[in-house]
Amino acid sequence: MPSHTEAQKKLAALKAGYVNRPRPGITVAFDLAEAALLKAMDATDTLTARDLTKRMLKAVIDGGFMIMHRDEMQDALLMTAQIKTIIDPQRQP
Repeated sequence: MPSHTEAQKKLAALKAGYVNRPRPGITVAFDLAEAALLKAMDATDTLTARDLTKRMLKAVIDGGFMIMHRDEMQDALLMTAQIKTIIDPQRQP
């Protein structure tokens, strides 16, 4: 296990890599979904609501956005907390 100071330096370097990174706004995702919707509306084939939704979600995902379920987000947060306790066990109550 790394020393406390070493762990802090590694975490600081990791955080520095994420600070000030450009992140597209959520409006970009909506624009992609809207474009897919408009394209589907112009199509001559008939689409079910499910097919239309799939096309819109695919456009958003292909645009680089990740769609996570609430449970997946919760698991990610819990894992992050567990990593903290492993890296910095001295601060546990």
